[in-house]
Formats: sequence, C-alpha cells, structure tokens
Amino acid sequence: MNATPFFSIIMPTYNRADRILPTLQSIFEQQFVDFELIVVDDGSKDGTEDLIKRHFGTEKRLNYFYKKNEERSIARNFGLAKAQGKYAVFFDSDDYMHPDHLACFFEKINLYPDCRFFTNKYKIVEDSGRWHYSGSYIYPEGFYDYRILLQGSNIGVLVCAKLPLPYPFSVEFNILEDWIFNLMNLKNQAIYISDSVTVTVADHAQRSTANNQRVISNRLRAMDYLLEKLDFSDNEQKILKGYSYRYCAIHAYLDKDRKAAFGFWKKMVAELGYSLPHIFTCLKILVGKSTIELIQKYFFLEKRL
Repeated sequence: MNATPFFSIIMPTYNRADRILPTLQSIFEQQFVDFELIVVDDGSKDGTEDLIKRHFGTEKRLNYFYKKNEERSIARNFGLAKAQGKYAVFFDSDDYMHPDHLACFFEKINLYPDCRFFTNKYKIVEDSGRWHYSGSYIYPEGFYDYRILLQGSNIGVLVCAKLPLPYPFSVEFNILEDWIFNLMNLKNQAIYISDSVTVTVADHAQRSTANNQRVISNRLRAMDYLLEKLDFSDNEQKILKGYSYRYCAIHAYLDKDRKAAFGFWKKMVAELGYSLPHIFTCLKILVGKSTIELIQKYFFLEKRL
C-alpha cells in the first residue's frame, strides 16, 4: 500500500459487536487493496474494541478510534478529519462489501477523473432472507444531478467522494443525514451511478429507520432544513415536499396510525396531485395495516391448506 492510500473507508460504529466482524472481513477481502479503513467507535459499550483488536489487530490498513458517543454524523466528520486518502468511501458497520466494491469505484474514477462523486448499486436483505434492490436500481448507469434526490435518498450513504468535501455531514441530523449530505454536495456537482451491485445492506430491527415516529419527525425536519439551505424551483419544492409527506404517510401506516397517515397523504396530494399509485396508497391507509396483515395471513393459510 502507498504511503497515501487511494481510498479512506470511513465507518462509524456503535454497539455492533454482534454484526461488525463479517463487515470488517468483507472490507479486508477487497480486490482493490490500496485503502485505509477508519473505524470510528462512537462510544460502544459492548466490547466492540476488544473484538476488533482481537481479530484484526495486526491489520496495518486498520485505524481504530474510540470517542465519546455523539451520534454518527459527528463520527463520520471525525473520520473525515483523519482521512489520508484521495477519496472517501462511506460505509456502515452492519453491511457487507462485495469483493469488487472498491475496484468498481477505481475503474469509474479512472474513466471519469473530473467527476467528484460516485456510487454503486446495492441490495437490501432482511433477517428473514427476503431481499430487494435499492432505489437507485431504476437508474441506468451514467451521470445524474441533485434532482434524482428530490424524492428521497435513493443512493443512501454508500458514496465515494473526492477529498476534500464541499460539505461535511450536518451534525443536527443522525437520521436522513445521508439525504441532506448528498443533496448539499450534489446541488452543483454530478454523481456517477454504476450499474454494478457491490453492497448488501442488512435490514434489521436495530437500524435507525425501525423507529417510525423518529423517522417521521426527522424527515419533516430534514425537509425544512433543505428548503431553507438550498434554492429550488417551485416545481422542485413541490416534489421535495410531496414525497416527504408520502414518506411520512408510509411510516405512519407502518406504525398503524391511520389518522396521521391519512393527514400526511392529504398533504402529499396537495403538492403532487392525484395519480393511481397515490390513490392505491390511500386505499391501503384506509384499510389499515392490521387488516391487511390479517388478510395476508388468511390467504397464506388457505394456500397452505
């Protein structure tokens, strides 16, 4: 490895001792080896430090830092301050890198050296084994601007960015901070989306998005923050607000709060108008998640019988 690594992988972690070892193993098995891994332990109390040092203490590419708990946006900015590489690669401590993740970034960087931001596609796997592709999967490979993010964070935090960054992570946010980070940085920059699926994201009950009320509150705060910080056209504001309300309606529905879900749905159609998908969402809200679960359970049993 060169004295100055090509990539600085920045990975915050907090009490992930039960999940972090496979993640670290997937990183150190990368085909492209010129990188440093910066693990920012944000005050774990579950033996994460001992576990990492016991299994990877001799790994020269590992830089482990322990700090008091201040949440992941501050932790990522801490990692950025320590980074020695040419490009930062952000990663979470409960996901898995496919062996070609960094190699794909390196290939695209060489093809498009003037581009500052890159992302690969990923799939999301639940503990049950069910999986689906990420929101960015619908976009053909190529260059995109901030407008693909108006509906939400389709690319997540799995971004490769040339250092130094125009905007670090907004420390006021630790949910949807990736959406804010990407929009702030891409308002005047392009991002290259590769067709390669190089990450598996683990969807489990301990993820921050599992708390629906917290997610709703933070989505509304993030929406207001972005509308204040960035200049959008009237139509772009309608898209950003309308899909924020849709996002909140879905999470209220998942929380089995039909009244709140319907209230957000009405705000959504005020911005976006009526469409078949929006009407279908309304029908799901009116029926309610509990009733739909009962129907699904009934038909599953009938099918088995």
